[in-house]
Amino acid sequence: MGLVHPLHVIATVKGRRRPIACLELPRADPNWDMVQVVRRILTYFKENQRYIDLDLAYAETVPDDEWSRDADMEYRRFLSEHKPLPTDRSREFDEELRKLDEERVAALVPKFPFVDTCLYLGAVSSDFGNGFLHEVCTRQWNSPPNWGGNGMWEPGCTVIDLTDHSYAFVIPAHQACGMARKRTYRNLRLRPLNGHQWLMAFGLEDEDPIVDIVSAYGVDGPSPVTSIEALREVWPSFPPELTSEDSDSECEEKDDDDETAQGDEDVDEEASVLKEKAPASRKRKRGSEPVDERICSTIQELLVSCPQSKLRVQKRNSRFRPLLKRYIQKHPEDFTAEHRGAVPLLLAVLTYSKTYVKDLDLSRLRDLSGDQVVELVKSVCAHNLAIKKRATKTLKMLNISFNKSLTPDHLASILREMTIYELIIWDNPGLPLEEVASIANGRISKLTSRAGFLAPLERWARQNYRTKKSLVPVQPPPPIAPTQTRIRQVVWMTLGTVEFEASKTRPYSAGLAHIPNGKLSLEILDVDTLAMLLHPDFHRRVFKYDESNTIWARHIALPHHDAWAPLAEVYTSVARIEEFMSCNDIADSTCTLTDRWPLVIPLMMATGNKKKKSEYRVSSAFPAEAFSLATREMQGGCILEWNSLPARGSYPIVHGEHTLVLLREPDHGRLRYGLVTRDREGRLEVLDPAAAATAADDAEAAQAWKVGVGALPTWTNEEELKEGEDKEKAAEQYRSRRDIMLLDPTAVEKIWAATTRLSAHKDAIWKKIRKLEDERKAKSST
Repeated sequence: MGLVHPLHVIATVKGRRRPIACLELPRADPNWDMVQVVRRILTYFKENQRYIDLDLAYAETVPDDEWSRDADMEYRRFLSEHKPLPTDRSREFDEELRKLDEERVAALVPKFPFVDTCLYLGAVSSDFGNGFLHEVCTRQWNSPPNWGGNGMWEPGCTVIDLTDHSYAFVIPAHQACGMARKRTYRNLRLRPLNGHQWLMAFGLEDEDPIVDIVSAYGVDGPSPVTSIEALREVWPSFPPELTSEDSDSECEEKDDDDETAQGDEDVDEEASVLKEKAPASRKRKRGSEPVDERICSTIQELLVSCPQSKLRVQKRNSRFRPLLKRYIQKHPEDFTAEHRGAVPLLLAVLTYSKTYVKDLDLSRLRDLSGDQVVELVKSVCAHNLAIKKRATKTLKMLNISFNKSLTPDHLASILREMTIYELIIWDNPGLPLEEVASIANGRISKLTSRAGFLAPLERWARQNYRTKKSLVPVQPPPPIAPTQTRIRQVVWMTLGTVEFEASKTRPYSAGLAHIPNGKLSLEILDVDTLAMLLHPDFHRRVFKYDESNTIWARHIALPHHDAWAPLAEVYTSVARIEEFMSCNDIADSTCTLTDRWPLVIPLMMATGNKKKKSEYRVSSAFPAEAFSLATREMQGGCILEWNSLPARGSYPIVHGEHTLVLLREPDHGRLRYGLVTRDREGRLEVLDPAAAATAADDAEAAQAWKVGVGALPTWTNEEELKEGEDKEKAAEQYRSRRDIMLLDPTAVEKIWAATTRLSAHKDAIWKKIRKLEDERKAKSST
């Protein structure tokens, strides 16, 4: 089963460190892989500070008693106090029990979803390039580290501090595994450790400590180690003090006498260095410098009554604007609906001289009225037009988070005047996503919201806790995000020969003898045969595990309707998905990774930032339904009743919506693609994604496709063999190619017909597969 490794995130909220997120890896044996995981998590946090700040601002609204509440313990205590449960339970008793049960499930739902999104992305893999994904499980968001009792469980836990991007590994009091000497382990237990020390505790350290260094990518030098004082600021009893029960036996002490002392001195020296480097408390953010009292008094007068003549006089003072800016940063609560001068003073800072305003962040000015926000945004837009005659009425970013006065009518008034590339709403109760979508009308390219990041994680947490049921068939299509080019779903299909060896024949034809060895393509198959190949149980029953030249097919359709992101980010994400899926380890994995690799699609859909070409820059939330389906598939493994995503089918293709289809055929070194829709008459259309973006006047999306999937070589159906080159080696290189070709409508119709057949007749196809399995076994026995 492996060892459970909790990952805790803490941060400074209102001057005190608090626990804000926690996930766990259920099979995380101590090794260098975990060091890489911590590096990735730190990098995600470093690269996404803007959205993390929104979560930390929301944290300031959390009541004090919630930080330490243990809902699971309250539920267990209630059960123990009433054990055995009374047979004549009252309605009030059942209601109280249900309430406590719901509260402990709610505690598994992240409180700060963007932080959890970064934590999940970092924890799920040590490197996407190796094609392997870790299983990540939920955990109470504010759970303490010493969850295993007096000394935790091995390999302990990891704590990451957002205050200064520090980290610490902590191992328990008792050594249960590993190759380290007992004295080495004793000198390292129950204290904050760096990566090298943590590996040393299990006898896995590298000779060169630099190899085990933990630091965010792109940062020179190692990341700091969180001090023990910082940990105890969050959890006063963690790490616990050593007790008499934690001391080692005399027998163990005697065994240690035979060990060399040199290694012990190294550990003691490194531990002392760690203690010297760890400050008593991390530095908090430095407060604002005091504002000039005379200017401050003038600003307060202008807030109450702001005659234009008096404001013009103040603007001539070169010190007024910088001091006003500092005053706004220090006292945003003074800019309220009751103060008539709030908007003019804010405009005096925002529309200074010929400054062109691209980003407008009003998240700290949460007490402005809705009308004041509308006036402010419109005035900024008018200022931009006055600065640049050719300027468009567009804001690159508008952040109106935490304003409880804003309503859909206020937002509609803003959208009548301009378009917004990215709208950020974080805890805006007056702006539900459904109403924002109804008034967007294509004028908001990207919506970033706390609710959007919370939705996929909440569904995941609740489905992890509740009973796991097989996936239901596709339901009627839900509403789609109101983007300009509406993407309903992303479809990935792989069809080819596994472990191809030209010198060997196919071990068992399974009714596919007419297919040339190593030349499987969509056109060779009829609809019934393709439906059978796509059944999740086909390959492992019809062929043996270690056989070569077996036929494998997989079809995954993941919804994208609830992802409100620009088409350019979608295309960038698709390029990363294609690169991962075309890895030979995935293409030839068959049953080994079929339960895991679909999860990559929703994960990489969240990292489609087109300008910052980094997988660590989170651009949007996970598509909620796709993330729910893929995580459940990962939990199911090879259990057919749970592993049913391939047999789920796809949403229908309709006019006004698009489906992005990718078909990988390694036998031909080919990747076929297309943006599929229907015209008004219902005829199927397959569009080139770049051409579709150009037609929608989206030059950024067209460029994103051209530098991504569109940059791959064009398929020519020519397999060249250089003089003197080994034929089998050339064939292997040819199969790893992904030369691109546009899908045709006939191919798309066959894919949809086969998946529809599989979804409707899964049981009948399974019986046919069992018959083929019996035939293979009978043939093998003779």
